[in-house]
Amino acid sequence: MKISYLDLDLIKRDGPFDEFKQDVSVVSVELKSGEQFHQILLMYPNEIIGMKGMSSLPFAVKEVNKVFQTKDDLSTRADMSWVFR
Repeated sequence: MKISYLDLDLIKRDGPFDEFKQDVSVVSVELKSGEQFHQILLMYPNEIIGMKGMSSLPFAVKEVNKVFQTKDDLSTRADMSWVFR
């Protein structure tokens, strides 16, 4: 996975996010189209370092309109099914 960064203004507007390890959160995003993607590993403050089951992001980061956390995001811990940068 290539290094990707979410818009810092989105992070400031929608955060802060609960962390499961120091400086690492699991988040979801909503695109301008309304489509949502979940289980994204975010390194503080805005670097995407992995997405569960994906070797590349299935969306363009410039299309992200909202960053949030679901109950599933908050209860998820990274394991071997995660693909890291």
